[in-house]
Amino acid sequence: MEESFISRVPRNFFVTSGAAAGTSFLVAFDNALRKAGIADYNLLKVSSILPAGARAVKGVDLVKGSLLPCVYAVAQGGPEGQVTAAVAVAVPAVSDRVGVIMEWSGIAPPSEAVAKVEAMAREAMALRDTPVKEILTAWAQSPQVKDGFACAVAAVALW
Repeated sequence: MEESFISRVPRNFFVTSGAAAGTSFLVAFDNALRKAGIADYNLLKVSSILPAGARAVKGVDLVKGSLLPCVYAVAQGGPEGQVTAAVAVAVPAVSDRVGVIMEWSGIAPPSEAVAKVEAMAREAMALRDTPVKEILTAWAQSPQVKDGFACAVAAVALW
């Protein structure tokens, strides 16, 4: 039986982030995705589970245009102030257990955003009675713009 995209369990993950401005929210979002290294893929937003045995890698190695499952947070802002997006990956200490990915976006300094996602990841792992090997995080804070739009993206790509 041939394995379909939907039944495939991701074996790799990439933790990334980016922030940028643009002439519209969509252009700012695309620019932030480019800075994060994931703009040239068709992102599929998925829930927050890290498959057992998945390994962290330094970039996406799929053909551009491919479907790419992602857990991501997006924060959009304008002249009124900066916004922040953050993700945390709780990698299990036991390789046959799943981990969790938590995301957050809003108005907060990066240190506060990272603390929030790390706390959520630790809580979710505790509820699963799964010890944590490590927590990997990424965050982005939008640029301050006078005119136009800004965006911050933090993501975990899974394939």
